[in-house]
Amino acid sequence: RIRGPLLDGAGEPVPDGLVEIWQANAVGRYAHPADARDELPLEDGFTGFGRSGTVDDGRFEFVTVKPGRVPWPAGGLQAPHICVGVFSRGLLKRLSTRL
Repeated sequence: RIRGPLLDGAGEPVPDGLVEIWQANAVGRYAHPADARDELPLEDGFTGFGRSGTVDDGRFEFVTVKPGRVPWPAGGLQAPHICVGVFSRGLLKRLSTRL
């Protein structure tokens, strides 16, 4: 479960924001055609993508799985992570980070 408030620069809740996540599944495979690692299973119904609008107090919530490690472009594996994007009034571009 991932949840929290979306706050603006003054620390005030953003009631009309949008938070998105993109992640691999528990074994580290993305539900995307570019991830052709057929030896790793995909779960039925798992898309690896989620979107949550914020409510009056700026809160959002996701229920998901802990992602597995995914390949690093230069070799090796990355730490498990979830990519997070934030859209909000006053932003001209999406903000992104990893969790």
